[in-house]
Amino acid sequence: MGRETIAPASAGREASLEVRPVSSFPSQGPNGATILITELEKAIEKEKENRKKNIKRKRIQTIKLTHQNIQGTNADWKQKFIEAACNTNETQIITLTETNSTEKSLRSIRHICKNYKLIPCAEKGAAKGQGVIILVQYPLARAITKIWSLQGRIVNIIFRGKKRKEISFYGIQAPTAPYAEGAEETSRLASILAARISNDRLARRSIVLTGDINSYPNNNADYEGATSGQSPSDLI
Repeated sequence: MGRETIAPASAGREASLEVRPVSSFPSQGPNGATILITELEKAIEKEKENRKKNIKRKRIQTIKLTHQNIQGTNADWKQKFIEAACNTNETQIITLTETNSTEKSLRSIRHICKNYKLIPCAEKGAAKGQGVIILVQYPLARAITKIWSLQGRIVNIIFRGKKRKEISFYGIQAPTAPYAEGAEETSRLASILAARISNDRLARRSIVLTGDINSYPNNNADYEGATSGQSPSDLI
């Protein structure tokens, strides 16, 4: 950055034009213009620093998550799928539904996903299809303050971030037949979820829902036509 300065003409001489970079000006001097330019440079540098600080403050951390209706975690190839999902290091939260896990398969998942906190939710003797597993990558897992679960159907995790802001994260495995034999259980789960989400709103938490709802928000979206005459389930 440079500035042009014109030296005043002396008696009988023409004015001469002299170009000097700003850095060549002294920081102090009798010339008020020189001081003004120096102070202007300082102000510009300060503004640049403030902009950088504001960008850092506004930067939002992105949390990547995925859900897989895995239909059992005991087969070797399914455990390899889970391992691959964990080892990409691109997903911070993984929700697995219809896990039908055994103690052996849970131990195996803990071993292959060492950089994740394993949060299983399964009912002893539960029918096939029940069960939720949530894997939370470290260091995000250290932000967990509360974990609540229900009968192999729901896992609710509370994360607390900076400035005490909280996220309420849900992993849900709804009954397979919400309109038939699972209707009563679906209605009960809907009441429980409604109460918990209401509390989340009162606490000003952000809410994230993942999982297998086993229903269509719009029955016209069912391309197979199986629910064309049914309204959305109570859970929806």
